[in-house]
Amino acid sequence: MASGGGVLSDVRAFTLLGDPSSGGVQAMDDLPVGAAAIPALRVEVGLASAGTPEHDVSFSPAALAGPSFSATLDASTLPPGSRDAWARVCLGETCASASVPA
Repeated sequence: MASGGGVLSDVRAFTLLGDPSSGGVQAMDDLPVGAAAIPALRVEVGLASAGTPEHDVSFSPAALAGPSFSATLDASTLPPGSRDAWARVCLGETCASASVPA
C-alpha cells in the first residue's frame, strides 16, 4: 500500500458492463492514467491568545504515529488569559485548520 509521499504506478480507470444472470462482463472503456503521486501528510499545532486569527498563529510540527498525532504546546511565551489550541492538517500543500479553547 502506498503512503503519503509515495507514488502509485500503472493507474488505470475502466468501465465494465456486467450481466448478473450469465456472469458475463463486457469492457466499455479503459483509460491508462499512468502514475499518481500521493502528497505527504503533516500535522502542525499551535497555541495562541483567544481570538488570534490563524495567519498569526505560530505552528510547530506534531509527531505522527499511524492515525494519531502528539505534540507539546508551550504557553510560557503567551500573556496571561484565555488561549486557543490550533491543529492544522496538510496533505501536500492543501491544509485545513481548526481551533478549540484551551
